[in-house]
Amino acid sequence: MDSFVNSNSKNDSETNIISGKERKLFYQELTTTITDKPKDSFNLVYLSFIFQGATLLMPFSTYLFLVDFYTEKFCELNLLYWAMVSVILCTSLSFAFITTIIADRVSLSKRLVTGHILFILSLSSFLLFTVLTSLGIFDSAPHAIGYVPLISGFISGIGSGIIQPSYYGLSSLLPPRYTQALVVGETASGVIIACFRVGTRLLKPAGSCESYDTVIFIALTVVFMIVSIPVLKFIYWHKYTNYWFKLVQKNFLIEYRVLDQHSTDSFDEDESVIAGRTDTLISEYTTTFGDGNVSRKFNGLKLTIQKKFIIFKKTWKLQLTILSAMIITLLLYPTFLTAAYTCGSQLCDWGPIITLCVFTLFDFITRWVILIPVKYNQCVLLLLSLTRILFIPLFAIFIFPISNPLVSFKFGFPIFQIVVAVFGVSNGFFASIPLMLIPTKLNASDKESGGIIGIFMLFIGLAVGILLSLPFYETVLVRTSNTTNLCCLSHVGNTTWSIFKNNTISMPGECTCGI
Repeated sequence: MDSFVNSNSKNDSETNIISGKERKLFYQELTTTITDKPKDSFNLVYLSFIFQGATLLMPFSTYLFLVDFYTEKFCELNLLYWAMVSVILCTSLSFAFITTIIADRVSLSKRLVTGHILFILSLSSFLLFTVLTSLGIFDSAPHAIGYVPLISGFISGIGSGIIQPSYYGLSSLLPPRYTQALVVGETASGVIIACFRVGTRLLKPAGSCESYDTVIFIALTVVFMIVSIPVLKFIYWHKYTNYWFKLVQKNFLIEYRVLDQHSTDSFDEDESVIAGRTDTLISEYTTTFGDGNVSRKFNGLKLTIQKKFIIFKKTWKLQLTILSAMIITLLLYPTFLTAAYTCGSQLCDWGPIITLCVFTLFDFITRWVILIPVKYNQCVLLLLSLTRILFIPLFAIFIFPISNPLVSFKFGFPIFQIVVAVFGVSNGFFASIPLMLIPTKLNASDKESGGIIGIFMLFIGLAVGILLSLPFYETVLVRTSNTTNLCCLSHVGNTTWSIFKNNTISMPGECTCGI
């Protein structure tokens, strides 16, 4: 394909890049494999996208549901826990930006496979860390306990920054329901991880190693991630997805006048399968036309950024809706755990797990309900997403004043869970609808970039939200440590960096629940 186009790019005097005869031959080649109308038999591709969507947030959800592991074994690592989450999100943001820029230069398949491999390495390293900790390997080097999770989170963040934009770029090339499948799968990740965590804790054999349930829990997620690689291959080689890739490629070529825009033959949205390797299709989709002329190099950095900015301007209301929703969600998410400790003190370490389960469950239900076709106004969506700031004072009444919160301890926990459920519903709505609408507002050739930019804005919101929340979280943690006996937080006032610097991390067995 590349040689065919480049061999004809020297005729600069012609209006089109290739001649009419060659254009006709190329068009015939493009349509020779048309057979029947493409069908997603038994919705296998759709279900595969749901499965892959679950893998996108599985490492992050796994680390999130290990909060009880930290509070039980390492008192001060409650701060390290949120430091690791911050590392994941900030690294993801950085690599999401890089992915947005290099999307036109690195094939989609390479990006996806790389992301999956990094996820497996991240979770496997944390699994090894858990096993070694249980065996007392780190007793002589307590400072290493802090670095290993951060390194694991860093690897996970790189994988997340690469794979999430790439998957939404992939789904944007298909009908909108496949973007919906990814959205549903992402929230299903939280439900799956919640079931894994609760199940491993409840089924923990009596007299077993104290980290037995955590090891099994992480091992299950590693197996889940390994299975995702053959599922990705299935999506790539399925004839249904190949048809849509080829269709987008054809529209791209027409847009840039490689094919005649007035051709009598045209593709219908539901036309039959066009076979071909997806790697080739995607690379051809981003091919540079011309023999060195700068004006024809679509992969130039400056032109790439300009193109992304034009796409952003077309969907800026939806992009800002995602941004505002994610900032507020992560601004409050540490507060969930703090308030769970305060209101559910009788539940000890089960408090935050219950809270996370409630949030993910209602988030998951909402993302299924919104699959019902409804016409949404972009301005209304943006304004409604901004009203979520009202959750800040709403959650504050469960925390302040520390000695006697406005909502008493006796009734606070169930009421708190109701508020968490409503917050989960709002998160599921505003995190999903814009991502599903963005591809519908763009031309076929811009759909992948639109999906990638949407995920980039999501990562910005996540990173900004959690960074803004960390100072507030540490303040609340210091104050609540004086009124609750969940853990002997002897160095709770220290920052994570000072904990590392002074090697003041408590070892296993030094932390007990005082209730």
